[in-house]
This record gives sequence, structure tokens and C-alpha cells, in this order.
Amino acid sequence: MSDPSREELAEHVGAAPEARDSRDSRDGPASVADVPKESAEFTIRCIDGVYIDGKRDSGKTVLTRHLIRTLPYKFWVLDVIGNLEEFKDRKAYPNVEYYLVNPHDASQVEPIFQKILAEGRRMTDYQKKNGLPIQCGMLVMDEADRYDYFTNVKSDLSDIVNLARNYGIGYIATARRTAAVAKDILANADWLLIFRNVFKRDQKILAEWIDVEPITLRDLDEHEFLIIYHGEAIGRTKLEHPE
Repeated sequence: MSDPSREELAEHVGAAPEARDSRDSRDGPASVADVPKESAEFTIRCIDGVYIDGKRDSGKTVLTRHLIRTLPYKFWVLDVIGNLEEFKDRKAYPNVEYYLVNPHDASQVEPIFQKILAEGRRMTDYQKKNGLPIQCGMLVMDEADRYDYFTNVKSDLSDIVNLARNYGIGYIATARRTAAVAKDILANADWLLIFRNVFKRDQKILAEWIDVEPITLRDLDEHEFLIIYHGEAIGRTKLEHPE
């Protein structure tokens, strides 16, 4: 059975925000003041890729928890240090499969990726065959910059971030060190939600990727983040209730 098109998926998960002008036809904001403040209400579809970046205690984990609690999707949560431990309670979160993993151990992580891909393909085939709405799910990877074995091992994560949207699966990846994140994660991210970043190497990579000046990333307030959609800074907002 053929994979659903993105148009078919969009009928079930909602349309993406309208794309703005291309990167080549605009100048990036030179400072935080140049980025308009907007409400934190923006639509993330389950087939979207989401990358959340920022220094320690900037608000990454708080925002990730909020997305898992409020988005109406299934989640496969890969936790590294217990930041997302609340989601192992299946009674409270029946839509979440929680895994505490060692990000350096491919034998722990790869079977989970393979399971996600197999489940996505199986459910999409069943739903298409029976004319049912496509069930949505998102992989959540906390501390995504610590999965360093990807540089030496062919990983099924590549298929998840590049192809799994065809099966109704997207991802949310969080990290402090953008320079250590697998490039496929950045390249396939529809949304970049960027908190304050103080590392010059990471500022440079992000600034080139999203066409903003490094000072913009450095001067964000505590718990404030840029909202980037398809490479363009479309707004900035603050967490209303940081934990």
C-alpha cells in the first residue's frame, strides 16, 4: 500500500502556517527588538519537526512538558536524565510511551526507533484501508545533543526525521549544544523554538541556520524564546508560568 501524501495527512492534522518569503529575499533581525512579540499560540502538527534549543534552565524542559501535556497526539518519550519522568505514569498519560535511555548506547535506542517506524507504517496502512483518520504521533528526544553514537552508526532516527511524516509521525528534540545535534534533526525541523543561547559556536550555527544575528540569541530574556517557522523568525514570546 502506498504512503499517504502530505496533502492527505494535512486533511487529518491541520494545515501548516502559510510560509513567508524565502530566506534569500530577506534580512534577518539584527536584535531581539526587531522580532515582533507574539502570543505563544501557534499550531504544531504531529507530522512537524520541532527543535527546542537554549542554555540550562532557559525553559526548554518546561516548554516540552507543556507540548506533551496539551497536544492531542501519541508520544514516544526518550528521557535521558529524568526531566520528563512525570510521563511514565500511564494512568495519567495513556497516550505516552516513556523510555529512560542511555543516549550513548545504540542497542537501547535503536529498537525504540524501529518500533516507532513499524507502528507508524502498520497503523497508516490499516487506517487507509479502512478509511479512518490517520493516527498521529511524535517522538520526543530530550538532550538530543547527547546521542553521539549517530556519527558512527547508521541510525533509524534518520528515517524518522526524514520519512516518518509519511506515516503521521513527527518529532520534538531539545538540546543545549546545537553543534552536537544530528544535522538531519535541524534540516527537517519545521519549527525552531530558541531560548537564550550563550555558547558562541552554537550561536554562530543557529544564526546562520535561521538568519539572525548572534546577539539576538544572546539577549533573549529569561524564559523568552524565538518562534522560527521554516527559517524565519515570526515572533518571540515568554513562558507564562515557568516551573
